[in-house]
Amino acid sequence: MAESRWRNWYLRVSQAKKSLWDELNIGQCITLSLSNMGRNEFPMMAASYFWSDALNAFMFGHGPMTPTLADFAMLTGLDVSSSHNAYNLLSKGRHKFETKGSGGWKGFIGSNAKEGSVDDREHTAFLMMWLEKFIFCGKSVAPTANFQPMAEALVNGDTIPLGQHLLRSVYTLLHHVASKLSTGQPIGNPGGPWWFINL
Repeated sequence: MAESRWRNWYLRVSQAKKSLWDELNIGQCITLSLSNMGRNEFPMMAASYFWSDALNAFMFGHGPMTPTLADFAMLTGLDVSSSHNAYNLLSKGRHKFETKGSGGWKGFIGSNAKEGSVDDREHTAFLMMWLEKFIFCGKSVAPTANFQPMAEALVNGDTIPLGQHLLRSVYTLLHHVASKLSTGQPIGNPGGPWWFINL
């Protein structure tokens, strides 16, 4: 149900904002969120056994292999080369969003998807959900305001090298999973962009 609501919200917002998304190099990756990729945990856990934190690479029999910025650019279309803008990750944000007790993603969409023209508030909420649920895959598996400053910067048209942020997130995820596996601890839900490892 939440997937169909997301698709409908995507169709609504993309009609108004697709040209901005393409300018910011996020359009292709936002469209990728419609693919509804399943999380294939067993191959990802198996690959994590081969992860080396020292080299930031998988150590396979044929040699090392690692995700690179070029992979992110080719597979997602995300910006990997622009300089970082000075947006404030700790700012409170211009808009107030109800995230706790919002009824999960379905409730978040219901309270933020509007009728009529798409304003900056709705666009920010849409990008917050995209960043949290589909890109960085937050540990909470529910709406948060963690990515609101980044979403607001994108709404303002600021270029952000999201590919660099995503690469860092993939390395962090692989480090956490490999550490847990090497000590025999349960992995639990580490959060993080498992979908990119699937790709």
